[in-house]
Amino acid sequence: RICFAFAVIIQISSAFVQTKYNAPCKIDAVKHLCKSRALLHNPAQTFNRKLRLAAEPNSKLDAVSRVLDAYSLAVKKPSLLIGDSSVFLVFAAIGRMNHASTEGSLLLTAAPYILSWFFFAPILNGYTDANSRSQAVTSLILPWAVSIPSAVLLRGLIQGYLPATSFWVVSLVTTAILLASWRSAYFQVSAASSTVDKFVEAILEDDD
Repeated sequence: RICFAFAVIIQISSAFVQTKYNAPCKIDAVKHLCKSRALLHNPAQTFNRKLRLAAEPNSKLDAVSRVLDAYSLAVKKPSLLIGDSSVFLVFAAIGRMNHASTEGSLLLTAAPYILSWFFFAPILNGYTDANSRSQAVTSLILPWAVSIPSAVLLRGLIQGYLPATSFWVVSLVTTAILLASWRSAYFQVSAASSTVDKFVEAILEDDD
């Protein structure tokens, strides 16, 4: 008991020095020590706790695995990747024509948007399979809402100044229209192609 009391005092003192007036930390330290002592006097509870900890998945590894799976899924859809890139190239071309800009290249103008999109879209379910045309469009909302503002910020950092509010609005609205139109058309074509493939497969099976 004396050793336990000293351990409590040392733990509370170190927590006080580290956090300075952070009372919850001291209370948590005491609770942790008391809980540890209780576990020592209850072997069955200690064993059950170890089993529970061993059964819990490693959350960090699971998160990394999910991110890698998301990027792997996107890579397996080259048509979508090319189409999405084309959307931002078209957006950049429209902007350059409206401003009669001759500085840099079209690819450099679109680069912040392409990089931001391919960084965020896969992990925000921008490349998951859609079961309807509306789902193909609505699945873009979160990736669009995150990647486009990030792209505008990246563009501002590259140029050394943040663009005006009107540019933010134009970027958001124009990219939303272009992305929604492209993904909607892609879904329609894919659905039609799938229907034709199933029809041909059914005919071949009947012939057999």
